[in-house]
Amino acid sequence: MLRYLLYIVMVLAASVPAMGAESPDSLARALATFWGSAFKTDDLNPAQKEEFVKGLSEALASGATEPGAYMRGATMGVNIINAFKQMEELGMNASFDVMKSSIVEVVRGGNVGFTVDEAGRYIDAQLDPVAAKEFSAESQSEFITAAAALPGAVTTPSGLVFQVITEGEGEMPRRDSKVVVDYVGRLSDGTVFDSTTEPLTLDVDRLVPGFTEGLMMMRPGGRYRLVIPASLAYGDTGAGGVIPPGAAIDFTVDLHNVTE
Repeated sequence: MLRYLLYIVMVLAASVPAMGAESPDSLARALATFWGSAFKTDDLNPAQKEEFVKGLSEALASGATEPGAYMRGATMGVNIINAFKQMEELGMNASFDVMKSSIVEVVRGGNVGFTVDEAGRYIDAQLDPVAAKEFSAESQSEFITAAAALPGAVTTPSGLVFQVITEGEGEMPRRDSKVVVDYVGRLSDGTVFDSTTEPLTLDVDRLVPGFTEGLMMMRPGGRYRLVIPASLAYGDTGAGGVIPPGAAIDFTVDLHNVTE
């Protein structure tokens, strides 16, 4: 960071007068322009922008080189609000007002009825039903039905939803083929549980049934989407704590080549 700042200073210094009484002021104004323009405040209304300027000015006036306690608290508050909203979207039922007053008491060293361990266990107990609801049979069926209704999507007799994003050319893989692919695997809530970082060679017949079936409908050079119901994937047991029991899986696959 220091090296980067020194570089900025050297570049700016080269663009301002090297001599004269106003040279330090010119460099200061150049630095102000460079750093000030980096702040993205276009989304703020005039009153909010004045609050931003007030906070900036107070921080500069303090001369502090580390965030003060007030700023640390304010940042923590913003993060908590965002986390609380995400929990509400998942179906959590908690009072923001009670949480707001309780967290102040906890930070001051008080007790609001839980130890840390007790709080963690209680939160886990509340989250488990929410997670189960996210991947219930009903929600997975709705997800698969929605995917099947997209333009170009077809549902095979087994229940696999197959969609051509970009059609390829050439021979389709056989069950005993090897293929070179890139893919991204997601759950119905959009969580990415697996993806390639470089092309990967796979045996077509050594994959979950839905993936095997889908690969044999692809052509090299194409991109496809496979929405695989749990019955053609990991069933009611899930996989390794990554794929929940009963979860459908959603793959975007690029088939590069069929090697055998």
